[in-house]
Amino acid sequence: MKRFLQTIKWVIPIAIIALLFLVSYYFYGDQSYTSLAIFGAIGGLLGGDGIEDAIHGEYGNILELLSDMTSQMQNTYEQDRERFSQGFLDIQNQWDTTLDQMRTQLGDAHAESMGYLKTGADDMYEQMRLQGQERVGSEMAAQTRTGLANTSFGRGMVGSIESQTARDIGTAKFGVSRELSSAVERHAQAMQGLNQYGLEGSTGLQQARIGGLSKLDMNWMNMLQGQVGTEANYRQQKAGMIIGNEQQNVAVGQSAIANIASGLGF
Repeated sequence: MKRFLQTIKWVIPIAIIALLFLVSYYFYGDQSYTSLAIFGAIGGLLGGDGIEDAIHGEYGNILELLSDMTSQMQNTYEQDRERFSQGFLDIQNQWDTTLDQMRTQLGDAHAESMGYLKTGADDMYEQMRLQGQERVGSEMAAQTRTGLANTSFGRGMVGSIESQTARDIGTAKFGVSRELSSAVERHAQAMQGLNQYGLEGSTGLQQARIGGLSKLDMNWMNMLQGQVGTEANYRQQKAGMIIGNEQQNVAVGQSAIANIASGLGF
């Protein structure tokens, strides 16, 4: 009895579909889309639907796994790019800090050098002034011994010594001024050279960053394209198997209808 009920369970739907086919055949002929749909439905009832479910299940799992892998690869790519960019940013910051330290050291050295020059110049001026005073004192002492003190000639000799001392100090100041100007110029040139060095270093870092990112992007794009291509291939395989199963369903349905029609004497 149980076996009979199972047989009825399959025969009734097939019989109904067969009736629909006969109606379709009567009105549209044996090549209508309705006929093909009916054949396919019969084939599905005779096992094709189970095969299609199995195809969806198998390829669904594979495609889900591939999709997860693609998402994971994209996340890893974004993380790699962020780490790469942050690494170069850290290097750039370190480079800028080093340049600032070098500028500070260069400025301190220049200030120290200028301080030494100015202090040395002041000491030199004072020494020259004292030497001039000594010569004046010696001249006045000599004039006292010779009776030339407080004479026009004696005062002229003292004035000559004082004038020479003033000229010598002026000449020394001019030389120091030129040396100070040269020191300032050398400092400016050194600072300009350091800035140029820093600019070239920063430019090199930027070029390396851009080149590195380009290579990183290219490598990841190749891997992602390969991954997407693999996923597309599986989707094509799935579509091909479903189409093939549908064609098989139609063939099975046609065979079943032919057998039923033969049994009914058509």
